[in-house]
Amino acid sequence: MASLTYELTLAGLAVGSAAALTGIGLIVTYRATGVLNLAHGAVAMICAYVLRQLVVVWGWPLPAGALVTLLVVAPGIGLVLDVGVFRPLARREAGPARTLVASIGVFVLLVGAAVLLWGPGARDDVPVLLGDDPWAQLGAVVALACLVGAVTRWTRFGRELRAVVDNRPLAVLSGIDADRVAAAGWAFGSFTAGLTGVLLAPYVRLDPYGMPLLVVEVIAVAVIARMRSLPVAVLAALALGVAQAQLTRLHPEGWAGPLVQAVGANLFVVALLVAALVLPGIGGRGRDALPPPVRPGRVPGAWWLVVGVLFLLPLGFAGADLHTAIQVPALAVILLSLV
Repeated sequence: MASLTYELTLAGLAVGSAAALTGIGLIVTYRATGVLNLAHGAVAMICAYVLRQLVVVWGWPLPAGALVTLLVVAPGIGLVLDVGVFRPLARREAGPARTLVASIGVFVLLVGAAVLLWGPGARDDVPVLLGDDPWAQLGAVVALACLVGAVTRWTRFGRELRAVVDNRPLAVLSGIDADRVAAAGWAFGSFTAGLTGVLLAPYVRLDPYGMPLLVVEVIAVAVIARMRSLPVAVLAALALGVAQAQLTRLHPEGWAGPLVQAVGANLFVVALLVAALVLPGIGGRGRDALPPPVRPGRVPGAWWLVVGVLFLLPLGFAGADLHTAIQVPALAVILLSLV
């Protein structure tokens, strides 16, 4: 029994370490840019595929492939996202809703690119970066968290980061290059995403869909930390990982069995829902607070006619076109529900 407990704890620490990496990257990116990057998991997936391409397909040595993936490709993706997507939004003072939608768009774009480049099938020959020792992964996570904490607390860049977070316009007036701070945040956030991807890939289903959604689940640890505290994020991730592993030991009879199994398999999602319902708003007041909804203006009647025609148009198709176009009304309902 003690041996089983220890083995499950090790398995939980491995999962928790990956979740902690995700939390660190999300928090640093959010504190530097104000963006909750839902594309974090997609970046992790792309980096895992890149490492496999370099090592398995092209025959690179694992250390060289890992260095290029983590120190060149991953930060490069972050810088491209900053310059091409989120910096223009920041200069136009886009609200949280627009930046969140932009991150969802990046998520979809990266998943589609992975499907085009590597196909939709799963890969089971991904190289293992740190071996099977969860303590090595945990040590890497703790070291990274300590390094980030030291940089943000005791360096000039950390002071600039806090200044940009507290009041970006005032920081710019004082001579701080806010764009440089944001770029560094995006580069580091993408680095942690890449590290998460290459560590997780050997143990989960590496395909364009599975890993991005899996990483999205562990956003719970950043929410529990209120997008601020790195120690809270790391501890929450490790606790949830170990708890999820230990729940596999429980096999109650009757109606409780499927319930315990479902909670255990989706513990990070349950934690996210609990955190969203119980904890105060992320970031509190000020820059991070969501603005009140804007009351829409009156829609001209001609627009309703156009929308009605477009909504019903796919229903007049036939054959393969109908099979594809019938998704349009369903997508319209989903998008209306988001609004």
